[in-house]
Amino acid sequence: MHVFFDTEFTGLTSDPCLLSIGLMVDNGDTLYLEFTDGWQESACSTWVRQHILPTLWQGERLTRRAAGQRIFDWLLSLDAPLILLADSDYDTALLTELLQQCGLTHDSFRIQQLAFTGKPQALEFEVAKRRYLASQNLAPHHALSDAAALCAAWQQTMGQA
Repeated sequence: MHVFFDTEFTGLTSDPCLLSIGLMVDNGDTLYLEFTDGWQESACSTWVRQHILPTLWQGERLTRRAAGQRIFDWLLSLDAPLILLADSDYDTALLTELLQQCGLTHDSFRIQQLAFTGKPQALEFEVAKRRYLASQNLAPHHALSDAAALCAAWQQTMGQA
């Protein structure tokens, strides 16, 4: 079973902090969380302040520790070997770090970055993501919308439909 995830964070720096995370299972189940601690608005890039912060305050708001536990419990409730997939090394690193800091590891899931067979497949994947967001009238850069777009693009371009 695949779980697609996306994060929003304070900026493309050497020490980004999580703002939100969206996860979507290829069967349609979702989880969206926003972080109430571990970041400050002053640490956010100008781009994040303009494009990400206005989209927050729409989901379940938890501390980092509570969010890590919530994600972990949700993943275990899926009761299957899981591959968690993201399209960014920032996303994979941030989720891995969160779970490790909370002392949460399990052999029933692994976190990895999407891999493509080449540039044409990667481009096709990006087009499929944009097409999905447009077809659902969703704005990009919202963690749950982007996770859903990852799932849809995977199903379309990786032959998983």
